Amino acid sequence: MRTGQANRGRPLEELIERAFAGLPGVQLFRQVNVWVPLKGGKRGAFPARGAPVDFVGAVHGVPVALECKEVAKGERFPLNGSRLPEKEVQAMKSFEEAGGRSFLLVAFWEPGLLAVYPFGTVEAEIASGSRSLSVEKGKMLSLSGENGVPAFNSLNLVKLLVECKAGDFGPSNA
Repeated sequence: MRTGQANRGRPLEELIERAFAGLPGVQLFRQVNVWVPLKGGKRGAFPARGAPVDFVGAVHGVPVALECKEVAKGERFPLNGSRLPEKEVQAMKSFEEAGGRSFLLVAFWEPGLLAVYPFGTVEAEIASGSRSLSVEKGKMLSLSGENGVPAFNSLNLVKLLVECKAGDFGPSNA
């Protein structure tokens, strides 16, 4: 699944929207960026303004903020500023400090896994100097119906978002 720089994460955002559409007890609002085309006829665009996370809302009474990212191939997500900007990290941290739960959702299209990382896991990896997150550091759901992990569906994702707290996930993925 290949997307342009400005649209990285969009297929996952649409998947999340469809999964939660009309689900009782869930209300997520997709944040919208305003894109400005590059000058001089160059291809591309940059966000002029917009929300620092992709979704905010409530899942069965739990306030949540979700940031969606994608990796086309491989099982590691880079923690550099171009893939996870500081404004997104700060927004997730502020949301947690206000009493909500923040998550980084990363679709690893090959091998067909969705990894859900509580913000505390992301923050700890950044603080430790780690340059990337491995798929195993998150709670995994299968996007392909394979891989020996629970399937991605709205009920499994809701369960993860409601039940987890920072530090709940580890290498065991149990």
